[in-house]
Amino acid sequence: MKCNHGASEMIQLYKNQFRWTAGASLVRRAKLSKNAPLLRLYTECCHTPLALTSSQSPYFPLLILYRNLLRVKGGATGDKTGDGFAPTQYRLFTKYVPPASRTWNESSSDGNPPTVTSEALSSRFLGRVLGRVLYGMCFHCYEPSPLDDLAQDHATVIVNP
Repeated sequence: MKCNHGASEMIQLYKNQFRWTAGASLVRRAKLSKNAPLLRLYTECCHTPLALTSSQSPYFPLLILYRNLLRVKGGATGDKTGDGFAPTQYRLFTKYVPPASRTWNESSSDGNPPTVTSEALSSRFLGRVLGRVLYGMCFHCYEPSPLDDLAQDHATVIVNP
């Protein structure tokens, strides 16, 4: 799920903003280890990664999805700009992106907010995510969860320590 410069474009949605329109029976859950904090969703047929969420609490409200796999109602399959979605707002861990591949515009002249670029984690990004998590927990944005539509089996542990 990489872009032309090696990054993965992700989008955060509250769980109650996402619905499976087809293929939920093919989606499986996995964790990299028994105590891994992330629950990974992937397709059983071709092992395509779909999304990430917390494996620690069903009350964690965010579902982090690979942007180029999403389809907007009435739109086409999202390309690297994510048809129908807001423009990318944060680019993290950019230290190793070759200068020739840095195609983003950090100053905005097109009316969109400028992209925050950071070689590591950005405090601005962390503050925004924390605010979204708290809002989602307070307003029950984890109900109904798209995970409820999946088979109720336990997550597969991929690497056992």
